[in-house]
Amino acid sequence: PLWWGPTGGLVAGGAVARTGVSMLLDHEARSWAQSNQSTTGGEIANAMKYFGTAVPLGVIVGSYIVGEYADNVPAKRLAADGLEASILSSLMVVYPMKFLLGRSRPSEERGSQSYNPFNISGSMPSSHTAEAFTMAAVVAEHADNPWVSALVYGLAAGVGVSRVYEDRHWISDVVASAVIGTAIGKAVVALNRQR
Repeated sequence: PLWWGPTGGLVAGGAVARTGVSMLLDHEARSWAQSNQSTTGGEIANAMKYFGTAVPLGVIVGSYIVGEYADNVPAKRLAADGLEASILSSLMVVYPMKFLLGRSRPSEERGSQSYNPFNISGSMPSSHTAEAFTMAAVVAEHADNPWVSALVYGLAAGVGVSRVYEDRHWISDVVASAVIGTAIGKAVVALNRQR
């Protein structure tokens, strides 16, 4: 869009390019993940998916409770930004893209370039990964601490890796989801700070 300006356009172009390049690695990444399966790896991957579902919800609810009962304004802002970013990411971007693209999941054995539009169970983007990166971006922006940023983005990346490991997503689904979540989380916090 025109309101992005030159910098926003470059960032969006870079995001599209990253996703496109990662599509070249889809089959190789899947092959590597599937040939390195183990019981421990499966247990870790299974646990990591909760950082893309229950943990972000817990951060939002926990921050809200702390904010309300301790009259902690930064915690209230974190909860509000997290909820807003999560809703925007999921309802305005991730699920519409899933529905419109209808990309086949790796486990369906139809290849990474099989698309069946108007199918909500599509592979691209990964809702778990997008949610993890959305919340990571919100927490990192509020914390403004490199150690916290490294922790939350590392956990979000772990969610993405787990989705590829479990054969639920292609690597390019995860890359696109990371870009979407990070961009929306950062944008929500930045815009709300300007208000």
